[in-house]
Amino acid sequence: MDCVVRSWLYGTLSSDLVDIVLARSAGDATVRSAWIAIEAQFLGKREVQGDLYIIDYCKQFKRMAADLGETVQDRTLVLNVIRGLNEWFASIGRHLRRGRPFPTFIEVCDELILEELTMASPASASSTALLAGSTSGAPSGRASGQL
Repeated sequence: MDCVVRSWLYGTLSSDLVDIVLARSAGDATVRSAWIAIEAQFLGKREVQGDLYIIDYCKQFKRMAADLGETVQDRTLVLNVIRGLNEWFASIGRHLRRGRPFPTFIEVCDELILEELTMASPASASSTALLAGSTSGAPSGRASGQL
């Protein structure tokens, strides 16, 4: 039965990903080791936002999910996007995680883009002076295309 399930798992992956998973789970040919290798490949590629603009960050996650060769559940994608956000987006990340109903990937990206744009436009001249004197501020917003 183990062999059947492993074959099914490998059949759902792209050939490049199968090669990587086989190399990672070499020596232990159980379904569990294959699953752990697949999970490590996906989670290991999870990026942290760093200095990326939100639109680029969301595109990167969408591209990684497509590279897996298998459909990634929207909830899983959203949770990984939220986990990788930098400190500027910590409060909105907590808010998005608690949303009812749970937000979709597109809704999360839209909310994060709006938050980024809000951070980039200071409300008054006094806040502009504070931002100018600060060594760490929010990234400036820019639109680089659609998701």
